[in-house]
Amino acid sequence: MFKKYIIILLSIPIILLTLSHSVFASELNFSVSAVIPDNQVDKNQTYFDLHMEPNQEQTLEVTMRNDTKEAVIVEVDVNTAMTNNNGVIDYSQTDFERDSTLEVDMVDLVDYEKEITVKANSSVTYPIKVKMPAEEVSGILLGGIHFNEKQEEKPQEEKAQIENKFAYVIGLKMEMNEPKVEPALELNEVKATQINYRNAVTANIQNTEPTIVSPLEIEAKIFKEKGKKVLFTEANDDMRMAPNSNFDYAINWDNKEFKPGKYRLELTAKNEDNEWEWEKFFTIENDEAKKLNKEAVELEKNYTMWYIIGGIILLLILLGFVYWLGTRKNRTKNESD
Repeated sequence: MFKKYIIILLSIPIILLTLSHSVFASELNFSVSAVIPDNQVDKNQTYFDLHMEPNQEQTLEVTMRNDTKEAVIVEVDVNTAMTNNNGVIDYSQTDFERDSTLEVDMVDLVDYEKEITVKANSSVTYPIKVKMPAEEVSGILLGGIHFNEKQEEKPQEEKAQIENKFAYVIGLKMEMNEPKVEPALELNEVKATQINYRNAVTANIQNTEPTIVSPLEIEAKIFKEKGKKVLFTEANDDMRMAPNSNFDYAINWDNKEFKPGKYRLELTAKNEDNEWEWEKFFTIENDEAKKLNKEAVELEKNYTMWYIIGGIILLLILLGFVYWLGTRKNRTKNESD
């Protein structure tokens, strides 16, 4: 079943989107808004931005409104923020591998009902209970409260159709202490792979600290192991990373075939206050290159070697023909004598 998910972000502080609530009202049968509590750090924001103490318990409230003539069942998930492979902070993912540096997972701190019914032409106050760890936590905990309308199961013949699925997300940011935590990025595995069946090399970048990296600029260059000529390059200047998260930064191979061999990656990442530079060597094995090239779509084949071989064969044929003409001429001359 092919689905196109269009996520309406009501309040995601990190990606700095400003969306009007009313713009999308016609696409949804309900609306949501955060009830801002007293311990809100920035009371001008419409997401939860909370300062809390160790072991503090608090009930957050979200107002849900249904202005239609039928009841609406709303499904709710509270998700830990992660960084997707587009370099965007994502609050909609429930099942993903947590980063190895994440010490406190937000989903372990909340208690809430997974479904709530909002009657026709009415509003309800939806509670979410939060309890902070007993020990003080440095930096920030970041996540999102994800709301979508529960849909009826469709017949099998309708499941192949493209459908738009809308949702609301209210950001949830919690912190205990005031001191700012500086980001620390690391470059992990570099490997040949495919994205949408197109050859690419990915470099895993990891934010090991409980802080947001935004905006993040990344530039990657790939060379032969000891070469000076840039083979492939990729640059982005408006990326963001969630606290204690990682993502695979892709360097497009421009629809070219992978060639086995040893390569060198030079990668630079920077935000307003920090800059990181790495140099990492990686190898594309022969079997790996063959497999990926076979699976790739829209691949531009490199026929240079075949042209060279063809040229050599043609030259040999030409030389053979010249030799044959020479020997034939000599034989004719000898016969005439």
